[in-house]
Amino acid sequence: MQCRCCVCLVLVAVQACQFGPVYSGPGASKSQQKLSRMQKESLRRAKKYAVEQCIKSVLLKQTIAHQHQVCTALY
Repeated sequence: MQCRCCVCLVLVAVQACQFGPVYSGPGASKSQQKLSRMQKESLRRAKKYAVEQCIKSVLLKQTIAHQHQVCTALY
């Protein structure tokens, strides 16, 4: 399961790596230039960060839900 925060961070990272004219449509990926090594590394780090934040968010939600369930069971 991928949360929205992951998608947003990856999209921001991809947009930051773009240069030159941006095309939309089915042929867009064919017309774009290749990423440099530094841009690929930045994108890889951004994706890793997004996944880490997503996992952190899911674990926090699970912890809160568990604590709520325990509190409700006590009353």
